[in-house]
Amino acid sequence: MGEPYEHVVCCVESEALSAGALREASRVAGMGAGRLSLVHVVDSAAGFSGGRTSRSGPATDVEDHLEREARAWLDPLAERLGGAPVVIVGDDAPGALRDWAAREGADLIVACPHRRGLRRILGSFASDIVRDAPCPVLLAA
Repeated sequence: MGEPYEHVVCCVESEALSAGALREASRVAGMGAGRLSLVHVVDSAAGFSGGRTSRSGPATDVEDHLEREARAWLDPLAERLGGAPVVIVGDDAPGALRDWAAREGADLIVACPHRRGLRRILGSFASDIVRDAPCPVLLAA
């Protein structure tokens, strides 16, 4: 058997929607001395009529607001689970996660597909992560 994962990343949409992924990521990270990162990715271009934002320059007011809003619930959750909270705001959520995970040396990404069945997952965030991740991905319902 190989060594336990050193850096487990759990994609968290909300505590309720991501309960299965949180349980599995905590279990896997706890198998060794691995660290756990709870990552909430916010697509700043989705749902805002103000248009796309860019992370190449300073954060916009919208991005700052989205990050503060996410940290209000993510920080306490991460503290309870002993993980590091990470909020990523950008206009390409799967790409932002992929790039961050590669930079941070993620060994495993755990996510919860919200739709069931392969046909329904295609085109979703989870499908994009499975296809493009820089490391193995575990989908936990």
